[in-house]
Amino acid sequence: MRTKGKLMEITQGGVLIVNYSSRLVQLLREVRQLTELGVTVPDSIKQAAKDGEQYYRFGVVLKKVASFFNSMDTQILKTQRPMLLNALMAFEEIVEKRNTHGGAIEWRTPTEYERYVERLQQAATKLAHENRQLRHIHHELCTSVVLLMDIDMLKHRSRWKQHLLEIVGRIDDLSDRYPQDQMRRWVIHWDYQVYKVLEAAYCTGLETLNESLQLPESLRIELGLFSSSEKMPLQLKPGVEEIRSIYYHELKKFVSAPDAFKGLNGSNEVYMQCRDIKFLRQITK
Repeated sequence: MRTKGKLMEITQGGVLIVNYSSRLVQLLREVRQLTELGVTVPDSIKQAAKDGEQYYRFGVVLKKVASFFNSMDTQILKTQRPMLLNALMAFEEIVEKRNTHGGAIEWRTPTEYERYVERLQQAATKLAHENRQLRHIHHELCTSVVLLMDIDMLKHRSRWKQHLLEIVGRIDDLSDRYPQDQMRRWVIHWDYQVYKVLEAAYCTGLETLNESLQLPESLRIELGLFSSSEKMPLQLKPGVEEIRSIYYHELKKFVSAPDAFKGLNGSNEVYMQCRDIKFLRQITK
């Protein structure tokens, strides 16, 4: 039975291992079974089992913590990994923590490792909670982006913009908790998702532009005789040039929509693709 050495350590491959022999569990089980059967167990083995009892409880806890840490790679979204950097480093710092005398915390120092296990559990709980929060926000944004795709940007431009601002606001809320460099990968991921929605809405709008373009509600076009002279033909009010000017103004507002996108974090590097490559081809057809 190994009762010496560090409780836990992280290998070069990043795997957290517990320096705890599984044979201890076997020893405790067999001593218990033999005692129940009335078999006389040597005192040395009884003492070893008694000593092992104090390690067993903490060993089980540490193995659970190690299993949690080693499976975190599958639970953390790759784009959110930098955002959890501080929590991960805090956890690893506790794993490598030294005792009050500057030495490694070992199994043979029960007063030290009891406090150590408690701190480790707290760090693991904090890391898991933070990861669940970030994943929850991520799934909320998934739902929001899907809803954004269902809104007709040409017919309901203000509603589309308002919904987008809600997505931006959700991301901005996290900016108070995480540095911009840690959020960059995650925000760019969502910039690309919004870009896809913008592309779909924009291309659909271009195809139905003449039928669906929303002109100002105050605009009222009348056809009639607006002069007492019999020589004057039927006229439009307002005139054709003014109507054309209003129409082209609204058309330009829609066509130039990508220019207004500054990105979810103020950077428009993703939306530059809209202007320079795909959408301009649609406009010039």
